[in-house]
Amino acid sequence: MKYIRIESGTPSFSFGNALDFDGVNDHLSDSNDNTLYDTSNYFTISFWFYLQGDINTFLHFINLKSTIGQSMVIGTANSSRGLYSGITVNFSSNSIGFGAQTQPTANQWNHVAITGLKTNSGSTGFICNLNGVTLSNRGAGGYGTMPNTTRIGYASNNNYKSPVILDEIAYYDNHQATPSELSAFYNSGSGDLATNVIASPKFYLRLDESGTDSIAVDSSGNAIDFALNNFTLPSAWVPH
Repeated sequence: MKYIRIESGTPSFSFGNALDFDGVNDHLSDSNDNTLYDTSNYFTISFWFYLQGDINTFLHFINLKSTIGQSMVIGTANSSRGLYSGITVNFSSNSIGFGAQTQPTANQWNHVAITGLKTNSGSTGFICNLNGVTLSNRGAGGYGTMPNTTRIGYASNNNYKSPVILDEIAYYDNHQATPSELSAFYNSGSGDLATNVIASPKFYLRLDESGTDSIAVDSSGNAIDFALNNFTLPSAWVPH
């Protein structure tokens, strides 16, 4: 029973359900292929993840199509190729690594919130908060070029698959979050609804569906829904 709520690292705030990715071919896709990251604006993203394997590896959690012709990839990396082990934000040949004071912990719930601005000429203002701790910003090498499309669960080139449970993915395309806002998503480990922290996300996947539901509904009102691909239902919907 690896998802019971009394487990260490499980938020006391009840989110309902979450979505379990098998690390083989499960993924979410945006059927309208929206350009979600406008690089003329700051972005902010918040989500919970339960990593079911080695944290010292390359995993792609979230890939977002951007206006600069390369997807923004949020995931984990190891210490090879100049990448710091831990959370990274990747733009093809240019990555921003965070750490290494605090790392994600396998087999328990973690929360990450990131804000920043990436343009063709560089990046600025990147802040990453992992489980309530603000991590230092460290330049790093890249994963390599990723197709410019949106996918959640593994990379668009079919690599770096994620044996992970994801929940409460909130993305803002025109907001530079403050450190206190990033911490408020985590709420000292208790959790909170993202819209209680910052209003009007670009999309907000509560991932609170159940049974044979095959669409992850965007609760922001912007109708950026994601289709479930290859999941075994209903067992992929798990309590959080």
